[in-house]
Amino acid sequence: MSIKNVAIAGASGNIGAPILRQLLEAKDFSVTVLTRVGGKITSLEGARVATVDFSDKSSLAESLGGQDAVVSTIAPGPLQDNLIDAAAEAGVKLFVGSEFGCDYSTPLGQSLSQATHWNLKAAAVERAKSKGLPYIILYTGAFFDWGLTKAFLGINAKEKKVNIVGTGDEKSSVTTVDGVGRAVVSILRKPEGLSYRPVRVSDAVVTQNQLFGEYKKIVGEDGWTVERVSQEQQREQGYKFLEAGNHFLAFVFLVQSALWSNTATSYWGDRNDNEALGIQQVDVSQVVKASLQ
Repeated sequence: MSIKNVAIAGASGNIGAPILRQLLEAKDFSVTVLTRVGGKITSLEGARVATVDFSDKSSLAESLGGQDAVVSTIAPGPLQDNLIDAAAEAGVKLFVGSEFGCDYSTPLGQSLSQATHWNLKAAAVERAKSKGLPYIILYTGAFFDWGLTKAFLGINAKEKKVNIVGTGDEKSSVTTVDGVGRAVVSILRKPEGLSYRPVRVSDAVVTQNQLFGEYKKIVGEDGWTVERVSQEQQREQGYKFLEAGNHFLAFVFLVQSALWSNTATSYWGDRNDNEALGIQQVDVSQVVKASLQ
């Protein structure tokens, strides 16, 4: 399968922007950015910008005419469903779905699926299958650098607050946002045999204790507030937020309970595609240092 023309949806978002950057830097593809009316990207050097209506499948299919692949970074749900339908109608060869993150096919992932909306990702895979559209399921673990900057990994270095889930020694496979982009590029270069199966990548394996130690080297040992909870307590708090209608914090707490579970939901071990896709490991200490800049 030869991929030359690539359309990307959601290119101005947290993960869409670095994927777009890697697509352009690769110089292997003719890139089209799909943007809604009033979207942030109106023109871009090195890419064509197409304004589309994601709610109109027919016009969307017309916009995808001639595209070999579609990369979606928009949230799973009705709009991505329309994009899948339109891609199938337009004869697109490959669809890289808005997957990323944890492996929701595991028992733990399944148990959290409804509350975290991971069930929508699973539904997207089945939708693509039903239409005969080759679909990439890319698991990346947490976005490493973004997760540090946003304190999503449980460490807020600027306020010196830490929430350790479990013992702190649980391993988690993580990927920088540029690493995610490089993985997408590698898949598009050689997509054979990757459709409909989990593709697992990471450019680091970390623990919370390791990350906490790196931060203390930089900002000092004193003044930290450290809270410790079990994975079960973290999940219980997540479900309490869900019952209270706070879906954002529910998602954060439930996903954190999975990230630091030391299970196949977030730690790939040897079950990864790093070597096949040429994913290089990053220097953890340098990523931690950069998160403070």
